[in-house]
Amino acid sequence: MIKKIVMGTAISATLVSGAFAQEYGTSPAPMGPRQEVRKEIQEAREARKEENQAMRAAAQAGRKEAMEERKENMQAKREERKEGMQARRDDFRARMGALKDERKKAAVGRIDASVAKVNVDATAHFGETLDKLTAALAKMATRSDAAKAAGKDVTAAQAAMAAAQAAISSSRTAIAAQAAKTYVIAITDEKNLKADVTTTREALRTDLKATQDTVKAARDAAHKAGEALETIEKA
Repeated sequence: MIKKIVMGTAISATLVSGAFAQEYGTSPAPMGPRQEVRKEIQEAREARKEENQAMRAAAQAGRKEAMEERKENMQAKREERKEGMQARRDDFRARMGALKDERKKAAVGRIDASVAKVNVDATAHFGETLDKLTAALAKMATRSDAAKAAGKDVTAAQAAMAAAQAAISSSRTAIAAQAAKTYVIAITDEKNLKADVTTTREALRTDLKATQDTVKAARDAAHKAGEALETIEKA
């Protein structure tokens, strides 16, 4: 009980003295030179902290705005491609419907479906190949860590693995772009059906070859990374 009273008295005294100082203009003792310097340093730190926080907030806002803008642009492009594809598809159906030779009409329909399937199957296969390469790189990373723990210099292997990962990422982008493409036979007239079909098939073949080249580049890069790591392990 006494302890509580003493504490209460001390608190009351503090409050009263504070009120008295405020009422009658009692000011605290002036700071010494060292205290002033410390205060200035603290204020400068706080100012820099606030400035850095403001800069980070502005940068984050800018990145978010840029990301939203890119997202909107990509969405607009997707819609534009979708509309263009639908227009080509509608034109194809109308022109195929106008063909008089039912045998040729059926053949064009089958080829049109097969072209789409070839693109789907090829891009799926390319993606599976990259998945295997990614798994191989993960195993290489584990081996690299073990070699580093053993005191070996793995700088070359890490650089090669980073290059392989970059090649894989680039190839994935190319595969995604290829998978999004549509191939519609541009029918000119019934006499030129063979040439029209050949043009579409060649376009698909050319595009798939270009995409396959990115997969090959990724595979070659992963192979080089494996060789670099093996050399270090044997050293």
